[in-house]
Amino acid sequence: MEITVDQQDDNHEVQRPIDCPVQVRNKIDFVKRNQYISAPPKRKYSNEYLKYGFSVTGDEDCPKPLCVVCREILLNSNTKPSFLIRHLGTKHPPYKQRNISFFQRLSNSPNLNSF
Repeated sequence: MEITVDQQDDNHEVQRPIDCPVQVRNKIDFVKRNQYISAPPKRKYSNEYLKYGFSVTGDEDCPKPLCVVCREILLNSNTKPSFLIRHLGTKHPPYKQRNISFFQRLSNSPNLNSF
């Protein structure tokens, strides 16, 4: 194990192993270092997302939105309605004004389950 000199103070050297974590100097540093440690919460699928053209695929713990028009599977973090609306508006502009019954027919079509 290597030892590194952290600081010197009147002929006293504070030594610590290199693999030892550095002490947090203030609360802001602590928050910045630990803000990405916990995983973001998993979003749940809502049947309301069908009006944006999305069905669901994947397991119950981590459902993923499935576009019923192009069959693209998005990440669970993209299950926010704003992401679903953006996908529909940018990739499928002609379908933006369609009602929910149109998307229900697409989601129940056998071509969607052919993969």
